[in-house]
Amino acid sequence: LVQFHADSVVAPMPFHRTRWRCWDVLLLVVVASSVADENPANASDEGPAPVKDLQTCLNISRQSQGIKLRLLMRDWPSHRLITHLAAILLKDVMKFDVEIVPAPEEWATADDYQHLASGEVDANLEIWPRGKEAKYSEFVDGGEAIDVGIHQIQSRVGMFVPSYVGEAGSFYSFYQLGGESAQSLFSQASVPLGECSVDPWNMSGAEDSKCSNVWRPSYCADRRCDIQLLKAHRMYDAGLLEQQIRNNGLNISVVYTSDTVVEEAVWHAFAKKEPVLFYTWTPREPYGDVSWDRLSPVTFPPTSSECLTSNDHTPSGGVNCDLGSTTLSKVVSPALSSPGAEDALHFAQSFSLSEEDYAWLFKMWELAAEHRNPEWLTACLFARELEERWKPWVKYSKRVDLTLEDPCFSVVWVQAAALAVMLAFLVIERCSKPKRVTKALIQAQLLGGTRKISMPSAGEMSRVRRRGSCSSVGEETKRERAGANKDCEPVLESSPSVSSLWGTTSRMVRRSTENIVLSVLDKHFKSDSTRVQAAILNHDLYFMSHKRTLENFASQHDDPDLTEPPTCPVPMRSLLATKLDLLHYLVHSTLKDVFFLSIVLGLVGGIWGTVAHMLGSNYEVNVEADPLALEEWNSFIKSVTSITSSFTYLPVFLLGFFLNREAGRWVEYVNLAYSVCGRVQDLALILAGAVQGVSGDEMQQQQQQQQQ
Repeated sequence: LVQFHADSVVAPMPFHRTRWRCWDVLLLVVVASSVADENPANASDEGPAPVKDLQTCLNISRQSQGIKLRLLMRDWPSHRLITHLAAILLKDVMKFDVEIVPAPEEWATADDYQHLASGEVDANLEIWPRGKEAKYSEFVDGGEAIDVGIHQIQSRVGMFVPSYVGEAGSFYSFYQLGGESAQSLFSQASVPLGECSVDPWNMSGAEDSKCSNVWRPSYCADRRCDIQLLKAHRMYDAGLLEQQIRNNGLNISVVYTSDTVVEEAVWHAFAKKEPVLFYTWTPREPYGDVSWDRLSPVTFPPTSSECLTSNDHTPSGGVNCDLGSTTLSKVVSPALSSPGAEDALHFAQSFSLSEEDYAWLFKMWELAAEHRNPEWLTACLFARELEERWKPWVKYSKRVDLTLEDPCFSVVWVQAAALAVMLAFLVIERCSKPKRVTKALIQAQLLGGTRKISMPSAGEMSRVRRRGSCSSVGEETKRERAGANKDCEPVLESSPSVSSLWGTTSRMVRRSTENIVLSVLDKHFKSDSTRVQAAILNHDLYFMSHKRTLENFASQHDDPDLTEPPTCPVPMRSLLATKLDLLHYLVHSTLKDVFFLSIVLGLVGGIWGTVAHMLGSNYEVNVEADPLALEEWNSFIKSVTSITSSFTYLPVFLLGFFLNREAGRWVEYVNLAYSVCGRVQDLALILAGAVQGVSGDEMQQQQQQQQQ
């Protein structure tokens, strides 16, 4: 049914959508059901109610322009459709505060220029300029109203007859309305009287203006004026048709009636193939199934500027020429040229509908007739379905700056706070590390107490041969008190509470978080090449706890009482060329630093990524205000991506450099240990051979004392 209805109505003109498929109707139903109906209190059968708060058609998130626009809306369908379409685009896409202002009944269409110039309204986006030349000259050419262009369609107003009345291929002249034959022919579709209350300003001149709404030229008192020109909307082109009739001597009466009467008269005339004379305009919505391409205008003598400017909007004016075809214009108030309203002015200048657009709107408007606001529904469907059509019209140049209210900033603050904490930790850790190492060495040397060197006396040295079992002067002193052997080698004296204090401190340090990995490695994957550093970190320099005595030093190698010093855990005492040694060293010496440094770099990367996302999103929002900024930003990101993708070997290179540096430090440490070992051995050889050929016990004791 819809297909049949559409094919029987749509005008046979070049049109990108002349056949209306079922999906068009379904889409219309979806749009109608996806929005709430307007408040029924705003609906009226007598005309469009004031519309201030428009429903949202397009959900586009943008910052408000902060400017209010008042769009004037006339009560004919095309004007209502265009005004609603402009309001949707200005409000939903360009984020203006839009208010639709229905024209009051007392506002004549010719007065729209004056209302625009005075700023009472901000825009009229469909003005039919014919017959309003004097007003245009006064308020646009000589006033402050701004002409912002035209629509891509021709318009015509005036008298029309069905196209079948005249000869095919020829225009219908006003001369054909003269004579007795025309009086008889056009009287078939006449109406008895004009409807009440359509001529409240008494243009008909009748004493009872409310129910005698028929205007006749003064000469009709002596002539037959049975031809009736049916005209609704008296304020449209007021007095213009009456001037054409009077100044050309036509025997025509003008009947002021309503849209309903005119529509019924035209439809019945077409159904019966009868002539009918009526006032209308094109483009316009169909009369039922009668589209505007099936109408023929009544032509008058060629138009001229002198003729048109003689219009005084009353029947006594001087217009006797044809009104001709003209384009539909758009006029705005001076407010749109003020700073901040540039986008609205751009829209008014770019907003231009074609003949196909008008046909599309009229067709969908018919299908949406049952909706509370069919004009809004039709305009919303146009905005949703034909986005490529209106994209060139809109412009959003309001720049949106980054503010602290941006939700991404909270992420940046959290990351920055975590980064500050990590940096502070790394600084403190780096500054306190030398102090910890120094403290460990001091504790290892002093064992938490006070040590003093007791030099042995000659008597003590003479008792070396007796190889007493005491190992320190402190123990020797105890044995003296106990009456035991007093022969001891002089050693460092320590506090009796050292062992317990050192054990407690050592256990506390081992339980610390920073040494967990090292403790596990040292326990399960021992490596002598790194035990010195591990001992320093753990405060476990056990090789320094050996009590050296002269008696033990002078003992022979095969002496069962000999106590050998513990093996010093340095690289020279073990196999050096193992991967496990290197891995052990890297893990316990740099793993913690690498871990925390990775966290720091990750936080830096997170901050940069978040900021880059905010900048990119801001450039996209401001693309219309500053298109070069987005282009430059995309070029920068592309360059960074290209560099990253082109140097994929960079992480491997850095890792190799890092390993080489750490391995170099390890090898340097090993070489330094060898050097120290060699110097110690040199010193031992020098001391051992310092005195040769000694004889006598006293001299031998002095030699051993110096060597020890």
